[in-house]
Amino acid sequence: MTQFNTYENALGLFRSVNCAGSVNNIFIAYKNTSSAAGAFGAVGGMVAAIADTASQNVFKTNDGFLFNQTDYGIGVIPLKAVKALLTYSPDKFEPDMSKFFFFRYEDIQSLEVKNFNIFNKKIQAINLALNNGIKGSLMAPVSDKHLPYQQQCFANFCANYKKK
Repeated sequence: MTQFNTYENALGLFRSVNCAGSVNNIFIAYKNTSSAAGAFGAVGGMVAAIADTASQNVFKTNDGFLFNQTDYGIGVIPLKAVKALLTYSPDKFEPDMSKFFFFRYEDIQSLEVKNFNIFNKKIQAINLALNNGIKGSLMAPVSDKHLPYQQQCFANFCANYKKK
């Protein structure tokens, strides 16, 4: 996690793949596993996990993501788990720079941020669909004690995409 524990370190990761602009809203998000598992119970969750593993969709094959919303598009560094994932926390992840990808704003079919559920406003759901068919169902903490930049950067991102 030390590679992205400060804003400067995280920005350095994005600079290393030429993904830094004049605006850089960097935040962490995690795969939302509750939608697949909840639809069909435990068996549905296992089937969804197997299907996700076989998929080429990076949003389904990774558990964490570091986003950078720039003035010309959004860069994503997938994060690989280095510790057991009983709960999501940035200290359990390392960046997988080999899987970095970028999409321009015109590549977005839909992008919506909303409350994860009515009881927990500290977690936001991010639903993303790209024109090439890739979809992501993610969740992001509004703030994170491990990432001091999360609260401000994610608030900036939400200002553009939060469902009113």
